[in-house]
Amino acid sequence: MPRREFARRFEPRYGVSDPMLETEVEYLRREVEDQRVYSSNDLTERLSNRRRDLTVVEVELEFALKRLSDQDRLIVRNLFARDCWYLAKLYERYMRSDQSADTGAHTRQDITDEETGDLVPVMPFKESLFG
Repeated sequence: MPRREFARRFEPRYGVSDPMLETEVEYLRREVEDQRVYSSNDLTERLSNRRRDLTVVEVELEFALKRLSDQDRLIVRNLFARDCWYLAKLYERYMRSDQSADTGAHTRQDITDEETGDLVPVMPFKESLFG
């Protein structure tokens, strides 16, 4: 069966309006519900894999950024920071919504680094891409 096409619109080039964010919040809410089929162990493993992937791509981005001119590097960093801000705003809006507060348990499960035992931050991004 072919994959169903959805008309999601998240176009930062022309700005992201409140109605656009609200539309994306609905899609994010669906994705959250889809993730509820996984156990806590599965989710922890998936998070670990994504953190590893982020670490790899961060190194690749740093290498690519160093090859750019100063102006192009600033342009890319500005666009990247803008896109991260929009994503953070989307998740903030989702977590602030009434429906997100009603789903799931309200217990906190801290994720720790397997090697060091240190707490893993919720947002794995570091300042290095913006410095």
